[in-house]
Amino acid sequence: MSEKRQDRELEDLVAESFRKHFGRTPIEERVADVQRQMSKLSRYVDTQSLREATGDLLCAVIQLANEHQWDAQTLVRETLERIDRRHETYKEFGRRLQVGILGGAFDPIHLGHLEMSQKALESGYVDEVWWMPCYSHLAGKRMAAPEHRLAMCRAAAEGMPSVRVFDFEIRQRYLGEIYHLAKRLVADEEIESRYVLNFLIGRENVESMHAWSNFESLKRLMPVLVVGSPDLPKPPPEAWYRDPPHHYLDQPTTFDASSTSIRRGIANGDHAVEQLLPPPVLNYIHKHDLYQTGQRVLPLPQEKSRRVAAMIGSFDPPTSAQVELVQRLLSSGYDAVKIFPSAHVRGGLIVEHAEPVHRAALIDLTFGGRPRVEIDFRGLEDERAVAPATLTKMLAQDDLWFVVNEDAVAGDSQKTDLRNQWQEGDRLWNDAGFVIVTDQETPLAASQLPPRHQLMRLDNMRQPHELRQQLAKGVDVSGVLPPVATRYIERHRLFQPLRYPMQLPVRWESPRIRLVYDERNRKAARLADRYRRWEGPDADFILVIGGDGTMLHAIRQYWRLRLPFIGINAGHLGFLMNQKPFDSLDDLDVVAYRMPMLRALVKSTNGELKKHLAFSDAWIERQTGQAAWFELTVDGEARVPKIVGDGLLVATPSGSSSYARAMGATPVPLDTQSLTIAGSNIFRPRFWQPLMMPADAVIQIRTLDHSGKRPVQAYVDGVPAGIAESMQVRRSHVAAVELAFRRDSDLASKLLASLLPSDSDSF
Repeated sequence: MSEKRQDRELEDLVAESFRKHFGRTPIEERVADVQRQMSKLSRYVDTQSLREATGDLLCAVIQLANEHQWDAQTLVRETLERIDRRHETYKEFGRRLQVGILGGAFDPIHLGHLEMSQKALESGYVDEVWWMPCYSHLAGKRMAAPEHRLAMCRAAAEGMPSVRVFDFEIRQRYLGEIYHLAKRLVADEEIESRYVLNFLIGRENVESMHAWSNFESLKRLMPVLVVGSPDLPKPPPEAWYRDPPHHYLDQPTTFDASSTSIRRGIANGDHAVEQLLPPPVLNYIHKHDLYQTGQRVLPLPQEKSRRVAAMIGSFDPPTSAQVELVQRLLSSGYDAVKIFPSAHVRGGLIVEHAEPVHRAALIDLTFGGRPRVEIDFRGLEDERAVAPATLTKMLAQDDLWFVVNEDAVAGDSQKTDLRNQWQEGDRLWNDAGFVIVTDQETPLAASQLPPRHQLMRLDNMRQPHELRQQLAKGVDVSGVLPPVATRYIERHRLFQPLRYPMQLPVRWESPRIRLVYDERNRKAARLADRYRRWEGPDADFILVIGGDGTMLHAIRQYWRLRLPFIGINAGHLGFLMNQKPFDSLDDLDVVAYRMPMLRALVKSTNGELKKHLAFSDAWIERQTGQAAWFELTVDGEARVPKIVGDGLLVATPSGSSSYARAMGATPVPLDTQSLTIAGSNIFRPRFWQPLMMPADAVIQIRTLDHSGKRPVQAYVDGVPAGIAESMQVRRSHVAAVELAFRRDSDLASKLLASLLPSDSDSF
């Protein structure tokens, strides 16, 4: 049997398995699956898990090639050829790759763009050309949707190995001027380390550059490569773009084309303009009916790609019946089950409900990691009820079915059913699908059922409020709760008429662990070998060996497992770690501290909001040589109208010993109920001192500069979060971490040692 035939059989085997288990998958989901498998590679704990993650990724990539009818051998061969070409380029130039950035609307991209790019490449001044479509027009001109223009550029780039489609403007939703865009590009560390950027521009446009904002600064910031025009004479020798580092190509393009005339011609049925388009672009325009109706912004066609069941509820606590319900839904034709925990209002010291962070942990433990089950915590995090009408808009691309109890459709006298209780209830009743869960043998009357419905009988249904009352009375309800939820409830003493403790004694007789350690640290590797015999599935806790950096890495990777973290110091001070190794993990007796995490809401300069989680700190700092201007707001009130300095930071108690300390803050005990605000090189107000805030404070840091002259960058646990206009920081309602220490650990002594190190301490 030939080697090629064997490879084809392997591809067919993968395709058959994926069709059997997952059915048809849209391209977005297939790419997302590849990305998920890639992320698993960074979470391996031993060679066996690395091997399994590699196999998962390999199958996902093969199936991606299958669904596009790409031959694997051909893909590999083409990639190796590109590597060879790039390697020769590096050897020839002995420097970073020179890139010509061709920006514009590309509405649509035409042969003039392709010829211009080819001339730039043939000149030898650039090694690659990047097409960068804009997000929107500065003058407000209407354009085809960004997704369409990106797709047309990608279609045109096929077969041009030195041309890339660079979606930076669209991905960032950038709305500003070219100068500030150029500043962002040259400040990007990944780009700066590998490429030298040049503006690729036509002669007709370079003559008007002097009218651009910050023109003099722009031409110093990024060189231009000018391609001649057939309609204009040669520029004079003294033209500024003839002098280095700029370049002028005295080889004008031959295609006299403009996107405007092409759009007008298509709208008027003039087929002559079609000769100015690459064939793949013309096919795309016809397929999506672009420009032919005069409508300049046409939405991408959407099909209902998945059949999704949405479960909205308290899950306080989640029950075994709900687990069975999820399994029944997935086995009856639903592509995914999405779980939406809904918030409720609490008050007083004696509470019936679990705190949101505990509810989130119970939901993660019960449903997290199950294939095709997705959890959305936005209701809990934002402390609001989840509105079904909102979900129909948020999941408009899915065939959405709401999972409801029979009471929701058969209320008393039709007053308590969902048509009266839900916002837009009448519309949802007629338009949405409903999975109606019942424990009755007698079916509901047809008049009580919505037009699109599915009945699902489920025995042993228990209401969460009944379970909470029984748990508060000490009644054993373990038979109706998932075992993992029962263990968590018992360990944290949930649903008891007392406030939940922040510190809890924990004991394991014969634990199983997940092991995380710093492989570059020889001491950590030796200690890891000592504890390998306790590794196993269904771990009781995560054992982290190394320094505080290793612990932070482990927390970022594994906090959603909702397991305690126990650290062993193999570095220096190790503020988050136990100082002494454990002789044995059997009969382990520790004290667990519940540590909050921060939710950082970062608003970019184009108005986009992104949510991040931090265990230690979140901060915002200047990105240029000029000091930043900030406004500090606490709980909605502007406390400091103007702060001038390098940056501001918000830290949890666990982060008070790291960057906050370098800014002059005093580390606080891990169980302190507070947040720290520290400043870096604060010039104004004078005599700035770090601030201590209540643990539930909402802190907002906003830049006062809107000209782009003093840009600031946000960071979350040291990870860049983009150029920011503002950052709101508060304690997360759904994310927390348990750190466990030996009973004989003296955290107060460790804190004192960090403040008053001895001469023998090394740093």
